[in-house]
Amino acid sequence: MSRILIMSCVIMMENHGYLQILDNPNERYLNSLITNKKVNYAKNYFAIGHPSLTNYLEIVGGSNFGIRSDNAPAWGSTACSPNIVTGVVNADNGGGNAPVPIDTGNVCPIAGTGQDAETPAVDTWNEVTLPQFTYLADIDGVKSVPAATTEGKTIGDQLAEAGLSWKSYQESLPLGPVFGVNYSNGTASNLTDFTALAPLTSSSVVQAYAEKHNPFAYFQSVQDGTQPNNSLNNVVGFDGPHGLYADLATGQVPSLSFIVPSQCDDQHGRGNADAFCAFDPGPPGGGGVTYGTQVGVNPGLILQGDPRASGPGHPGLASLARQPQRDRHRLGRERLQRNLHYAQRPVPPAEPEQGCPHRSGRTTPRTAFRAETTTIASRC
Repeated sequence: MSRILIMSCVIMMENHGYLQILDNPNERYLNSLITNKKVNYAKNYFAIGHPSLTNYLEIVGGSNFGIRSDNAPAWGSTACSPNIVTGVVNADNGGGNAPVPIDTGNVCPIAGTGQDAETPAVDTWNEVTLPQFTYLADIDGVKSVPAATTEGKTIGDQLAEAGLSWKSYQESLPLGPVFGVNYSNGTASNLTDFTALAPLTSSSVVQAYAEKHNPFAYFQSVQDGTQPNNSLNNVVGFDGPHGLYADLATGQVPSLSFIVPSQCDDQHGRGNADAFCAFDPGPPGGGGVTYGTQVGVNPGLILQGDPRASGPGHPGLASLARQPQRDRHRLGRERLQRNLHYAQRPVPPAEPEQGCPHRSGRTTPRTAFRAETTTIASRC
């Protein structure tokens, strides 16, 4: 028996695995939901690979589309060819020993049909950090995903084609046009003219909003906006007249709400931020390697291994919502949790629908609850 998907809310969280969250006394709200069986959690859910963008693309499109980096989009470029078309992987090549042809520039708008990139069981060249990490596990360190033929489309394209709606809600996205914004603290961005703001520079900006966590914006269909209800107009902040809080208050919520807290609120962290957004320090003698933020958590509680590497002890966690962890954004998060809770209404069972085939050998299921809210842990 299954239920028809009417509305789905996906909340993205980062960089902390199952052992770091479950029974953590500093994650009281989330653990209370689990203990009281208000939610389910996915003990066999793993991120696909490294880094963030790769996982976010997999979530909305069922493929990495030949991208294994966090590189910014080549906004509106018509001079490049998508990676799935060229077969060249957009990668970081951290080890300098790439076994395949790569490019390391901005990501060409994703479109067309072609081959994506292999996801090996163990990454020995791309996201490694020498000399501390000479390898990182992808998925669970055992499973791998071969390269496959794919089409440059997302679930957003499919929803629009079916007459349904979607939005990407991005905390700390500044008001105004989205095109070209790669990072922002909610006010200043990479597009800001700092000439009159000395001594501030672009490096002073805490990258609370990050384009790598906004996967829809990497697709040509969204950048061009030629399809109704499938453009950069679908990308909004939490605030503003068409933002998350306004939509929740009016009940004008789309079929798919892709909700991304800022890097200060999704447990990712930033190196140039204050104590509320700083990276966890990592283990003593760790050579300065950082582990993402987990504000209010004693670092001793999280040293279960490298939280960037999924493995049998580090599956991701799926849940309804997260514990409010600090005062200055607590009100907004509590309002979000309350409104999402009120939005949930069960529907009568219905016959299961056929999935949405996308990447070869994969199917995106279409059966769910009327209002399903899921928190997914990803990795940078």
